[in-house]
Amino acid sequence: MQRRALIAAILAAIVAAFALPALACSCVQFSRARDQLRAADVMFIGRAVRSERDWFSRNTIYTTFTVEESLKGDVPRRVRVAQNDRTACAVQSFEPGARVMLLANRDGQRLLIGPCMFPHFPEAEYRAALRSRYQ
Repeated sequence: MQRRALIAAILAAIVAAFALPALACSCVQFSRARDQLRAADVMFIGRAVRSERDWFSRNTIYTTFTVEESLKGDVPRRVRVAQNDRTACAVQSFEPGARVMLLANRDGQRLLIGPCMFPHFPEAEYRAALRSRYQ
């Protein structure tokens, strides 16, 4: 009987270990580009320059981008974006020179990205949403 309880406890711990990161990855599922765009403070297209880990907060990765086009909000020509890598799903890798479309939220002076703000729709759908917003 004790053996069964021990096996059950071990299995429960294993399931919990794998379930917690999955729960941390959950976020609102946007059904339209317009809805995701509404949730973001800024959107831009740019090229990754470099990524670096914050030495004081080892959970934060900063990526610097050269902005080619600002689609929503004020974004400087060169911008540094932060992302937290505490969860397995939260990190997006950016190769230097890669052209990317980003949606981000402001946290004071910082721009933050995370799995809920990764683009889930084609660029054309975001552009259509932006056009309808201003017409």
